[in-house]
Amino acid sequence: MRQVADIAQLFDVKPEVVKKWCHEFEEHLTPTAVVKGKTRHFNDSDLRVFALVHYYWEDDPDYEHIHACLNSGGHEEEVFVEFSLLHSSIFKEADECDYVGDEAWRCGILFADDSPILGQLAIARSYKTAGDTLVEAVKDSSQPTDMAYPIFFNYRHALELYLKILGDYDHKKAKNGKTFSWQPNEYN
Repeated sequence: MRQVADIAQLFDVKPEVVKKWCHEFEEHLTPTAVVKGKTRHFNDSDLRVFALVHYYWEDDPDYEHIHACLNSGGHEEEVFVEFSLLHSSIFKEADECDYVGDEAWRCGILFADDSPILGQLAIARSYKTAGDTLVEAVKDSSQPTDMAYPIFFNYRHALELYLKILGDYDHKKAKNGKTFSWQPNEYN
């Protein structure tokens, strides 16, 4: 998560200006952005708000106009969304994403549940899904042989991960809620 100094550097303003923005436009920011007496943390939603504020900021800013733009959802316009995407990590925890459903792709690559069973199954499924996606792409391609090895790799790796999960299954541990002991190593 970004802090005041990160936002100040990103917009080339002083940290005091960012704090002023936080105070003035508090209603448009997330709760972690407006905490008092603690370190402020800003997510991508806050970054879009700051991008709009910075866009209209001048020596004598028109606060009413900026509030009107924010109230009408102007910070969700493509130019501000693109700005936040360009200045965000492509890898995120799923709970850091402020988009849902069909818009979740905007968050980049999301990491979901980190529990041993669900995490490993999710990884295996993602390799299978990547293979399926490549197969679909080949159907529309004039060069299907270019994708053969990446397809084989994804399916082989998905199968390998499924087999590791099954091979590590322990019925005794399953009764205690600790189903898998497999941990990634340098060969996975």
